[in-house]
Amino acid sequence: MRTMLLITQAHLRILSKDKTTLVVALLLPLILSLVTGLAFGGGQTGSYQVNVAFVDEDGGMVSDSIRAVFTQEPFLLHETTRDEARDLVRERRVQVAVMVPPGMEESLRQRTPLDVAILRSDFQESPRMVEQELSALFLEIRATAAAANLLYDRGVPWADAYRQTSLLWKPQPPVTVEMEGIQRQESDIPMGFNLASPGYVVMFGLMLAISGGSSSLLAERHGGTLQRLMAGPVQRWHLFIGKFLGIAATAVLQMSVLVILGAVLFGVNWGNNVPGLALLIVTLSLAASGAGMFLASLCRTSSQASAVGILSVLVMAMLGGTWWPLEVMPRSLQVAAKLVPSGWAMEGFTHIIMRQAQLGDVVVNALVMLVFAGVFVSLGIRLFRYH
Repeated sequence: MRTMLLITQAHLRILSKDKTTLVVALLLPLILSLVTGLAFGGGQTGSYQVNVAFVDEDGGMVSDSIRAVFTQEPFLLHETTRDEARDLVRERRVQVAVMVPPGMEESLRQRTPLDVAILRSDFQESPRMVEQELSALFLEIRATAAAANLLYDRGVPWADAYRQTSLLWKPQPPVTVEMEGIQRQESDIPMGFNLASPGYVVMFGLMLAISGGSSSLLAERHGGTLQRLMAGPVQRWHLFIGKFLGIAATAVLQMSVLVILGAVLFGVNWGNNVPGLALLIVTLSLAASGAGMFLASLCRTSSQASAVGILSVLVMAMLGGTWWPLEVMPRSLQVAAKLVPSGWAMEGFTHIIMRQAQLGDVVVNALVMLVFAGVFVSLGIRLFRYH
């Protein structure tokens, strides 16, 4: 046991002298967390705003009713001219432009069709949201105008008839449809820094342990360090486990620092479940270190291990939900996430950040990662070549 701990200590001492690796292992994930977190909403969990340009060339009651829809949340109304509205959409300063043409109210009174122009941009789902609002509004306008025309035919001034009929929709329409979605609440899905920070904690923890750990071990074999250690009273499995623990300890330190910096710099709420968080970090580090040792047993050179390791980590990151929420992935990919340690780690971190999970809620995740570690270490001990 003492021999393994001395080998672990020696590995940490060697790594502490590599300042470049330490800086990159901490600085790069922080930069990527900042960029990705801001791109996907930062720390905001509030409402989504839709900018709408509104062109009123009619100036009647009907255009007023259309304007009223877009003065409410989540819409932000920008009244402008037709040419300026086109420029705003083209420059993507607004998502949609709604243009009410002149004579719209008169066309309703005369029962003649008239088109309302809608210019749209490609801003996620917001144009569809505006189209849905307009479809419901125009249905209401047509029904109101039809009723107003009946009163107009009986001698009631059209403006008065339209105004009286429109009041029938308030405070609510005669018929309403209530839809209840049976699905996960939107606030339950990590976005912004709540996704980016744990995602890059997992990804770069895997990168340091798998790619960096395997390549460093092979570099020591190529440089004769392992052979010199084997010349002493050291059993092979002592040497292997000592290196395994050294790589895992490095990953634990890296991920712990990134978690702390994520909370301080980006406001990620890691909750008060410190034991559960520590358990996930340690077991993920063991699984990643085991994967790195297993990779070293399959590769001949450190450069080969580094390249294969980076590719393996990227695949694990993609499948494990470090780049996008597991909750929005197709069912088949959610199942595939269970086949890699990163999937179990991200699930556990998400439970802690978004759902205030306690220690018992992440024990299964930790146990599965321990199984990964055990399998990888067993295969590595059996297959690794020391010479």
